[in-house]
Amino acid sequence: MTEPDSDIADSESIPPRLRVRKDLPAGIGPVKACPSCNSTVAENALICVRCGFNFQTGSHLSTSSGMGRKLAIGGAVLVSVLVAVAAIVYLINQFQHDAPQPPPQTITELPPTPALPAPPEVVITDLPDAMDKQAELEIRAAAAQAEQEARLSVERDQLRAQLEERFPAINIGESVALRMANGFVHRGRYLGMRDGIAVVSEGGERTRLPIAELDRESRLRVDPEARELLVEQRLQQTQGAPSP
Repeated sequence: MTEPDSDIADSESIPPRLRVRKDLPAGIGPVKACPSCNSTVAENALICVRCGFNFQTGSHLSTSSGMGRKLAIGGAVLVSVLVAVAAIVYLINQFQHDAPQPPPQTITELPPTPALPAPPEVVITDLPDAMDKQAELEIRAAAAQAEQEARLSVERDQLRAQLEERFPAINIGESVALRMANGFVHRGRYLGMRDGIAVVSEGGERTRLPIAELDRESRLRVDPEARELLVEQRLQQTQGAPSP
């Protein structure tokens, strides 16, 4: 059923949840008074949410149908939202305007780059002096080596003398008694040694004896190489070096 047309005269025809206070708080924004009901609305409002007065046409909204009432309610909600947004924007602008601004930063000039230190001067030493020092070192090393060799020569002679006293070398033509490692003894006149073979003449018959098969004492008496090897071993022992 269609309701009769009627003008919105007061706020009684608007649901209570859409009622708007007549007096808006100060500081929200520019406002104006409705010429129909003298209500305070936003300055940019097109319709008075209290009485439905249209500021552009100068007439009131018609509520002959439910659609008109819905449009009025929707317009009221839209106006409320716009007023709230305008108030928030106004407060933000006011806060930004009143907030202290940081002082502008000034760009100071950078200090000049310090100059790099000059590289150290390369000093070339006197070549003759350097050569003299090297020659001096070589002479001292040669002198120390000669001194060492002289001392070792004296010690070798002492060891040879001790060996000769204990195991005297057999001379050619002497009568000998050479003992083999197996204990057999060959007696006769010693004719000498050649290629590792000692020759002994006994009763006009020559006997060849490999020196490697002689016992230690007999070999030391007829083999010069064995005698020198023993001397070097004893010399290295006295020097603290391992013997070969």
